[in-house]
Amino acid sequence: MNGAALGGAVTLTLGLFLGSAFTKDRENRLDPSAYKTCMDEANGITSEMHGCLADELARQDKLLNDAHKTAMDSMVNDAEKIRLRDTERE
Repeated sequence: MNGAALGGAVTLTLGLFLGSAFTKDRENRLDPSAYKTCMDEANGITSEMHGCLADELARQDKLLNDAHKTAMDSMVNDAEKIRLRDTERE
């Protein structure tokens, strides 16, 4: 496996793990069957396989970004609650 392929495999694995680890609802979690089906249909054609990888990476990136936004929103809400609590104590 050359360096670019290994880097792509590591990136996909990390993306798949993070995407599945940070989502709550089942339909957004890792669905290896869709990726596997795409790769099977690519019939070993490299450009088609790259398309499958790009689609899955984009899907996982969106999931990760959504999870990050949710976490950041939660932190902002918590900070606001603390600020209000501290204001009430003064």
